[in-house]
Amino acid sequence: MRKSIVVLGVLGVAGLLACGSSNGSGKDVTDVLQDEVSGGDEGVVQDVPVEAGDDVPATEVPVTDAPVADEEVATDVPQAPEAFEWEASPTPNCVDGFCAAGPDQAPDPMEWGPFPVGVRRVVLVDPDQVNFDGTPRTLVTEIWYPTTKEYYDSHDKFVYDVKADAALAPGYEDVVAMIGDVDVGSFPVQAVKDAPVRHGDGRYPLVLFSHGAFGIRYQSIFYTIPLASHGYVVVAPDHEKNHLYDLIQAGYTSEHLAESSQARPKDVRFLMDQMAKWDADPTNDFYKSIGADNVAITGHSFGGYTCFAAAYPSDENGWAELDPRVKVIVPQAPAGYLIGALGIYGPDWHLPTLIEGGEMDKTLEFAQAFKDPWDTLGTPKWFLDIKRGGHFTFSDICKMNLVEVAEKLGYHEATNALKDGCGDTNWDYLEAQKVINLYSIAAINRYLRDSSGSAEYMKPEASASFGAEVEFLAAE
Repeated sequence: MRKSIVVLGVLGVAGLLACGSSNGSGKDVTDVLQDEVSGGDEGVVQDVPVEAGDDVPATEVPVTDAPVADEEVATDVPQAPEAFEWEASPTPNCVDGFCAAGPDQAPDPMEWGPFPVGVRRVVLVDPDQVNFDGTPRTLVTEIWYPTTKEYYDSHDKFVYDVKADAALAPGYEDVVAMIGDVDVGSFPVQAVKDAPVRHGDGRYPLVLFSHGAFGIRYQSIFYTIPLASHGYVVVAPDHEKNHLYDLIQAGYTSEHLAESSQARPKDVRFLMDQMAKWDADPTNDFYKSIGADNVAITGHSFGGYTCFAAAYPSDENGWAELDPRVKVIVPQAPAGYLIGALGIYGPDWHLPTLIEGGEMDKTLEFAQAFKDPWDTLGTPKWFLDIKRGGHFTFSDICKMNLVEVAEKLGYHEATNALKDGCGDTNWDYLEAQKVINLYSIAAINRYLRDSSGSAEYMKPEASASFGAEVEFLAAE
């Protein structure tokens, strides 16, 4: 299938939307958007991106408790000796008799998995991408992964703190001052910072998570951390120029959403390649521990669109094919109507796909963005319909006191949008997150860990205890 050279802006936190479609004219992105995108606040302007040059180095900069250091660590690494293997665990993929999903195992996806979880924060620079302003594409990236029980039990658990994290973000040092005395919130999690990677289980499958427009890499820790506990390396970048600190720093703008729609899939694919390099590097703690050819892509909103775009890349001539490394995608509240711009003909799409959406979503329209695109896709496919779910039901945004931040900074149009899914008329998002994990983790267990038994969790009756709040559709 041919990929249309069309990229569309996607709805951000403020709830503004711009979209277009291929008209077969052969025009570039700028021309098509000028012709087809509505004006006013909903307009999206596409600037011609700067071509990445060879003088932009690939870097991996570990970040702990200090701003990014000046030194850079090259990511190109030698091929590891094929004969080397970690000493196999006597009970691989099992901890104290509790085993991760596999050919003979199908643990409950709503329960915590068998593995203790470690978390690391690194800063990576993609040598093949630059931002619209000419700066190197820099990705602050979170990684959650299985660690050892001994280390987990003997160390303090990590606490996510928006202000503390923003203080470490390169280029966003002023964000903390802008937030001021607003208590945005802090969130203890069941993960230990900079813990060692657990070895002996073979390679853990790789899951890439893409946040929503003006979201943040840790916006869905209700989901990404439990995923890691089930035996995955879960990697989530801040998509530069389109994350929460950009919103706080400069307010909402749709001006560069089109550039972000091009950059985001490249971010995901860069990280897929980077994880393969780490897996091949005998000096890296992740050596022979990442199944970089056994991948799921999942994400929220703009990140839901990114699932499709990253799994279906195009070459320099505009031809696109499904990436064979990607085995399943789980788009949550995605801008699904944009998949046509990728040159995807729905009936020809047979990558296992679970789309999730809420009928009370005020940011995207349920039928247009979620259900209608699902109807067009080929099988196998599944659909999770949360009847009283809103846009941020599928994230932890409801936990963060971002409304007060928006009010303090005068970002009034963002105030109502940030309540989408967090209101009294919505289903309790904490309850909704249980069923989101049920189906999302079941799908990933089934396809990445070869757990045929997990198919039993991908049926309508699996969510019967949630009553009329949920409808689940399966087309296999």
